[in-house]
Amino acid sequence: MNRIAIVKSGLIAISVVSLIGVSCASKKFVNNRLTPLDNRVQSLESESTTAKGERAVAKDERDEIRNAASRADEKAVTADSKAVAAREQAESALRLAGDANGLAIKNLADLDETDRRISSLDDFEASGSATVLFGFDSSSLTGDEQRKLDEFASRVAPGDPYIVEIQGFTDRTGSMSHNLELSRRRAESVARYLTSEHQIPLRRLHIIGLGSENLAGDNSTREGRKLSRRVEVRLFTRETLATAQRAQ
Repeated sequence: MNRIAIVKSGLIAISVVSLIGVSCASKKFVNNRLTPLDNRVQSLESESTTAKGERAVAKDERDEIRNAASRADEKAVTADSKAVAAREQAESALRLAGDANGLAIKNLADLDETDRRISSLDDFEASGSATVLFGFDSSSLTGDEQRKLDEFASRVAPGDPYIVEIQGFTDRTGSMSHNLELSRRRAESVARYLTSEHQIPLRRLHIIGLGSENLAGDNSTREGRKLSRRVEVRLFTRETLATAQRAQ
């Protein structure tokens, strides 16, 4: 190998070594700059993930609080509705109690008036009676009950003084006010039949509805309730006393 070749080879070798050195220096420089940046990026990404998680937790807590508040509002509305309904029921009960009390007072007054008028008449005694039964919650007369009234009316002697007392009753199914009104309608149904079918004057009739105050049977049984759904009709005349006087 000649000198010129040797020199060229040396220059080439020096260049290669220089490039390698420069390359290593550049790589080190880059690594020194990139590594902190990579660490910062990773830190930010980690912080971002943590922040997202915290935000998600906070969002869940917020939604839960909102749901709890919504449920509390619904319960409050329901409670208010129940309070209003309870107040309305109480007011309705008071009105019904007032109506029932008014009917009871009126019926007692009618009863006192009937007793007063009968007792004020000399020589009047009970001379006949009939019991007319009614269906559940009904004030309509059946054919059988009409025939009972026909037989009762046949005892009334035209021209003789008499009084007919008509008392209506119910079982204890239903409210007091309803039963008082129903018992009166039953008594009026009997009075209407006696007037229309047997020409008994209204002035001779004394009507009262007593509700469920005087049961005729056990209210816990069907038969007992049937017996209590009735109208009792009594005839007061002078015939009994006159007959007794003639017998003496």
